[in-house]
Amino acid sequence: MIRNLILSTATLLLTVSATAQEKWSLRRCIDYALDHNIAIRQQALSVESAEIDLNSARNSRLPGLSASVTENFNFGRSQNMGTGAYETNLSSVSTSTNVGMSASATLFSGMRIANQIDANELNLQAAVAGLARARENLGLTVASYYLDVLFQKEILTVAEEQAKLTESQVEKTRILVQEGKVPESQLFDIQAQLAQNQVAVTNARNSRALSLLNLAQALNLTDDADFDVREVTTGPITVPFIMALGVGLAAMRGGKDASSDSFGLVALCSVGPILAVMLMGIFYNPQDAAYTAVQIPDADEAKALAAGQTYGPVLKNNQWTMSRVLEQKMAPDSIGIRQIVLSYTQTALADSLLTALKAGGDFAAAAAQYSQNDATAGAGGEVGVYPFSAFSGDFIAALGDAKTGDIVKIASGNAIQLLQVYRADKPSQHMQIATITYPVEASTATRNTINTQAAKFQSAARGSVEAFNDAAAQASVTPRVAGIAQGDRTIRGMEDSREIVRWVNGAKKGALSEIFQSDGNYVVALLTDIDDNDYASVEKVAPQIKTQLIRDKKYDAIASKIQGTSLEEKAASLGVPVTGFANVNYGGFYIDSVGVEPRLIGAITTTPEKGVVSAPVKGLSGVYVFRVDDIQTTDKQTAEGEKARAQATTESMVQQYAAPAIQQMAHIEDLRGQYF
Repeated sequence: MIRNLILSTATLLLTVSATAQEKWSLRRCIDYALDHNIAIRQQALSVESAEIDLNSARNSRLPGLSASVTENFNFGRSQNMGTGAYETNLSSVSTSTNVGMSASATLFSGMRIANQIDANELNLQAAVAGLARARENLGLTVASYYLDVLFQKEILTVAEEQAKLTESQVEKTRILVQEGKVPESQLFDIQAQLAQNQVAVTNARNSRALSLLNLAQALNLTDDADFDVREVTTGPITVPFIMALGVGLAAMRGGKDASSDSFGLVALCSVGPILAVMLMGIFYNPQDAAYTAVQIPDADEAKALAAGQTYGPVLKNNQWTMSRVLEQKMAPDSIGIRQIVLSYTQTALADSLLTALKAGGDFAAAAAQYSQNDATAGAGGEVGVYPFSAFSGDFIAALGDAKTGDIVKIASGNAIQLLQVYRADKPSQHMQIATITYPVEASTATRNTINTQAAKFQSAARGSVEAFNDAAAQASVTPRVAGIAQGDRTIRGMEDSREIVRWVNGAKKGALSEIFQSDGNYVVALLTDIDDNDYASVEKVAPQIKTQLIRDKKYDAIASKIQGTSLEEKAASLGVPVTGFANVNYGGFYIDSVGVEPRLIGAITTTPEKGVVSAPVKGLSGVYVFRVDDIQTTDKQTAEGEKARAQATTESMVQQYAAPAIQQMAHIEDLRGQYF
């Protein structure tokens, strides 16, 4: 079943938004929480305390040595026992010096010291694990609150849009009541619905504010008056966002098995691109990257920044943009690196490896043994060659002056990385650029104006295709025709068109839709035709038939002009060169330099002799004459082997075709398009 409809779109006019509020990303929220959370700080102090206790236990094995020196000096007057008078007697002056030294060593304490050291080592491991667990739990909590904020924002957006649509219905109904076409009770019903929608908007705003408050409390923010988070693109980006979130949370945990802890989401897509993005994400942040003038896509911006000037403000993609150069430095155009990734707690191991590698150690062997990034450890730590603009932050400072053979240590995030530079191209001037963007958003007045225009168009377009086209001409919009087949979920070339398709599946011929919103546009649709026939009519397939007939006539005309006996003579008669190709096999469908030509492949692979010039072959995009210069055969397929292959192919297709066959036999009507 195919349904045809005419769509009219009214482009939304935009005005500059007066707000420039800074919004927080998920990464910034998690980083801020890890830096300011009291529980994380307390756990870090517990780790330090456990390290001190372990050092104290280890030092208790050392012998003890103590020494002391005392000096006594006595003088004064003494009483004469004969006369009873006090007299000064020099003989009563005395001094004394005492020197003492002692040493002690524990020879055996019933393994108390060894057991105490073991206990303190376990306490330290428990404290480190507790810190990692606390960081993980905090990250999960922040991510949960962050997603709740996004969810509440979407609910608020839906509630506001519903309220706006109801407002437009109130205005239309009021006009109809004034003209006496509908009873006044219908207006009261719609006004009651508007009140309910406004209550829903208020509740949604309160829920959004509460979710922001919960997130701010989790971050331990002291001032959350202007706190807000960045919105996330929905639709086709949703699944990659969820996958990236899973990988990011697992990476935040740290540990050698972090990749396998990402909830199994990585297995849902191609491994190669995901690993490349993960590797880039380790050291790339476009806001902090350094670019050459050639790498800046806007020529005017590149020219202004290279001259040390401020670029903008300029309106780009509905955003006012300004930029200027923060810093300039000479750096290699491209850098090839290998890496060893360690946990942030393995500082001593990182320093030891750095010393050994700088002394000539085998970097590839060390990466295979110690690196916690399984994606690169098996390849000797190989990351690849990247332009210098792919690096940011600490990586710019560490690699800006690097030369081939240098090994640097970088502590970034929850990891310590040892990087070996095996390639450093010629240095060139790079710029770190600061950019400010202000989004251009439609004001409430603009939205109301466009909504009113759409309502007027809808009223004028009702009744017929001619009325629809006249209303479109009067509104200066161009209608477009779209065909929707059974099972379609969206309209090709139109984003957010699911609701329109759902309406089409439940509408009757000649019906005019309500006002839909799609990608910043207001859309009114008219259903012009419904075709429930199992087969297309001749009129509808006439263009395809005409194309095929023209192709057949062209073949006849070209084939009649081919003259000569050799391949070269036949090519010369048509004024075309002879082109060679190889590796054509019966199971293929594509020929290099020719394209998809199944008839040509069949003719070539069934040619029994070499050196024979073929008859003309009618292909999909041309007429072909060929000569087979070499034939290579494999083991001949037997009848039994071919039967087994055909049986296996049929069995693999049974499940695929069973459900449609049963559905057709049961006369099931597919109504999924109305509900999903």
